[in-house]
Parts: sequence; structure tokens; C-alpha cells
Amino acid sequence: MASFVTEVLASSGKLEKEDLSSKISKMSRKVEDTKEEVCDMINKRYGDFLPSLQGSEDLMVQVDDVSKEMDVLKNCIENEVCIKLFINSTRSDPLLHRSTANCSWCSRHCTHTC
Repeated sequence: MASFVTEVLASSGKLEKEDLSSKISKMSRKVEDTKEEVCDMINKRYGDFLPSLQGSEDLMVQVDDVSKEMDVLKNCIENEVCIKLFINSTRSDPLLHRSTANCSWCSRHCTHTC
């Protein structure tokens, strides 16, 4: 009787081992599938992000260029106004000419670079 019980227990252990092995195999496949899905998701998101980042960097360069052009234009307008004030002041009133020539704003801003 003991040998029959031993055989039953041994065979049930084999069944448990085979069942455990198949479960481990299935779990390994699920882990690999999950890894692939995560990798695909990361690649897709990075693939979407990279062009957006590059586009943003291009826009930043364009904004910087436009800002520099605006500064140059502003300086040209200020210089033109300063020159016209100076010319008009010298024609109309010698006293005004002296005040314009000594004007700290004109001396700082009238660079006549346009």
C-alpha cells in the first residue's frame, strides 16, 4: 500500500512540476511580450517627440532672428529721428542746436549706423 501511495504522490509531483514549468514558460512569454510593447511605446513616443523638439528649436532660431532684426530697425528709426531733430534744430535756433548737441539721449543713441 505504501508503494501505491508513493507512486500517486510521485506522479502528482510530476504533474505539479510540469504544470509549474508550463506556467513559468507562459509567464516568460508574457514578460517578453510586455517588454516589446513597452519598447514599441517608447520608440513611438520618442519618434513623435523628436520632430516636435526639432521644430521648436527651429522656431526659437527664427524668433531670435526676427528679434535681432527688430532691434536693428528700432535703432535705425531712433537714429533717423535723432538726425532729423539735430538738422531741424540747427536750422531753426542756434540755442536749440546747442541743447540738442549736449543732449545725453542723443549722444547715447545717435550712432548713425543705418
